Amino acid sequence: MRSRENSIVFTPAWIGPLRIRNRLVRSATYENSATRGGEVTEALLELYSTLAKGGVGLIITGAASVFAKAPFMHASIHADDDSFIPSLAKIPRVVHEFDSDCRVMLQLNHAGRQVLKRENTSKLMPLIPPALIAYLRKHPEIMADQAEMVHEVELTAPSAVYDATFDHTPRALTHEEIGEIIEAFAEGARRAKEAGFDGVQLHAAHGYLLSSFLSPRTNRRADEYGGSTENRTWIFRPARLRPNVSLVPGGAPSRSGSKAKRFWHKHPAQSVLCMNSVRLQVRRNYCLNIPAQTENGK
Repeated sequence: MRSRENSIVFTPAWIGPLRIRNRLVRSATYENSATRGGEVTEALLELYSTLAKGGVGLIITGAASVFAKAPFMHASIHADDDSFIPSLAKIPRVVHEFDSDCRVMLQLNHAGRQVLKRENTSKLMPLIPPALIAYLRKHPEIMADQAEMVHEVELTAPSAVYDATFDHTPRALTHEEIGEIIEAFAEGARRAKEAGFDGVQLHAAHGYLLSSFLSPRTNRRADEYGGSTENRTWIFRPARLRPNVSLVPGGAPSRSGSKAKRFWHKHPAQSVLCMNSVRLQVRRNYCLNIPAQTENGK
């Protein structure tokens, strides 16, 4: 058996300038444990403190909603308003209290066309794993107020393509709305930074909004956000997160798109918001790290 000292699993890794002490990462998992209003609960703090105690190098939280008009799921945490910053701050605080060398990132998400509508709740039951159904039946209190919490919002996507899973056709986003969503992700990253997180992860898988931009099946736009692979990933570019308001080293704001671009090219190991990393998670187990530094943050 290979010893821990000789295993690459327990050697440091770098994501941009952020040092991760080992290669053990707790991947983002939806916890269904926030309050009805999207606040962090004691149950969540117990979960993340336990993960920190276990010696993992990096923890990525469950998805946090960045767009108030399209919340994520039942009992998910929110990062769509500054009022949530004190609540969000509880997570990095408890993680760093138990282990100051453990990194924690906030996963940011926009549900897009995959928002559960009241009339479609029963249609999803056949898709739920039997083990989860058994657990929910054993703990009915988890879903006791589910009916009251089903979101009634307009479903949107890059293009108006029918979604068989949720049995509806979303409305195609306007160019102006996409800019609003980009701003929402930028604001979510700012709130994560102010709350003390070590970085953010953009949720770009499983059919949610960013994932819909990636896929040519759900993205049939004819503007700069559709067509080629470069265009379909254009929404992810860190310099696009906030083209007119970027943060330069030291946190001084700069209201210059060209200066933001110069900053990005000069400091490729940082995102526009001076977060340590923006990781894009896409289908088929392919990951694109922005930036793609892997050694000593250089």
